[in-house]
Amino acid sequence: MIEKDGFTIEYETICPECMIESYKTGSVRCQVSRLTGTITDDDFVKATCQHGHTITIFPSEGKYTFILAHAFRNFQAGQLYEAASSGYAALEDFMKLYIQASAWVSKGQPADAKALYESVSSNKLLMGNSTRIIGAYAYLYQVNTGIIINQNKFEEMSHIRDSIIHAAKLPKANDVDKLLVEIYRHISIASIGWSRFPKPGDKILKQWLPDYKRQLSNAMRNASDMAATGVQDSTNQLTQSTTILFPDMLRFDSPDQLNTMIKTISTEPESASTIAERIPKLQA
Repeated sequence: MIEKDGFTIEYETICPECMIESYKTGSVRCQVSRLTGTITDDDFVKATCQHGHTITIFPSEGKYTFILAHAFRNFQAGQLYEAASSGYAALEDFMKLYIQASAWVSKGQPADAKALYESVSSNKLLMGNSTRIIGAYAYLYQVNTGIIINQNKFEEMSHIRDSIIHAAKLPKANDVDKLLVEIYRHISIASIGWSRFPKPGDKILKQWLPDYKRQLSNAMRNASDMAATGVQDSTNQLTQSTTILFPDMLRFDSPDQLNTMIKTISTEPESASTIAERIPKLQA
């Protein structure tokens, strides 16, 4: 279970029901209220706002964004064990999503991504354990980007995680800080590094992962009667607070501009605390 040991990984967005209601009443000012739920192993998240609207949502931004934000918040609070374990859980969730997205692209981006998602997710050869996930991810990362993953960095992140989770070693703040920053950097770079020009003649580079996440969210919504279509559509258009942490919604005018961003992410001095401070808080 993602929700564990008394810690709650929070899903946070703006309540679309409140927004729709304010439009219907002709209010000059859009009504904004905070909608929160809990990230679990389930595909859907049940979230409730302060005015009592309860909506079941498939997170179109991916769960890893919320899990990593949870890790940074726990680091700020001095909960080092939870910060480290959640950070690595976010990385693993991201790797799974990357594998799923790669299968979706290789199949020609089918409109209904749900069946493919379920097939890949249940494939034990790909998703049976952490070692297989890393192996499949490293291979697909190289295929998609032409870049070989830095094995030493990945092994170092894995060793820190293993020493905490399996050896019950009490984590040190410096180790957890380094782990979270490396995870943040890797996810950020991997998100934008797999890009393409959508159509011949296009000048703006676009990332594959946001397209897959939106398509999967739509497929899940269409296959379920748990979420009202209009509300889910409205929710998918919103900018979730944690996704602002990541650059995967950016568009780049050229490969040079993209590479400059990657270099900035790779070399800019960062700490877990400074990254955590960038997580915006939604105001009702």
